[in-house]
Amino acid sequence: MAVIGFFIAGANEHPSSVKPDCFGLCFAWLESPVAARLDLTDNVSWSIPDIWPQGRIFGENGEYRWRKKSDGKLHCVLILDDGKMPDEFGGELELEKTGDAGLILWGEPVDPAGDPEGGVGMVVFHDNTIPGYLKYPITWGKVGQHAKAAPCLTVRRYRGRNGSGEFERCLAVKMEIFGGEEGG
Repeated sequence: MAVIGFFIAGANEHPSSVKPDCFGLCFAWLESPVAARLDLTDNVSWSIPDIWPQGRIFGENGEYRWRKKSDGKLHCVLILDDGKMPDEFGGELELEKTGDAGLILWGEPVDPAGDPEGGVGMVVFHDNTIPGYLKYPITWGKVGQHAKAAPCLTVRRYRGRNGSGEFERCLAVKMEIFGGEEGG
């Protein structure tokens, strides 16, 4: 049974029960006022709220997301597909899975050789909806270098068992070629 809960202590640090390895292959989607990043959790220190005041870590088994509020406290939510909600989380609500879908992350690849400003140093994606480059240093393989490839999030949708609404969480990241071919 899938469940959702929120961190009840309202702390300045992440709950000790949240560990990326409990989510399976785990990605970090991190945001700050001047940067955004999507990476494997092994490649980035996601857990410092002063650096990453907003984000989520996710994988096959669940998602943990947070946002630092104006009072400096973290607002945290945890969705687990199976298992028991840790004691640090309250407000537990049972969820029914309703399906998975792909969500394309639009943007333009920027090759460091053609970067007019210089300093990018790696292939990144530029999206006008955020203030800067999105860095995807995940090893995408040959698909990631295809001219028509774009990063794609797989999201899982849920409905509250008591009719309390719908929820969505990230599940995985892959590169997808427009026209139906896939890769990862």
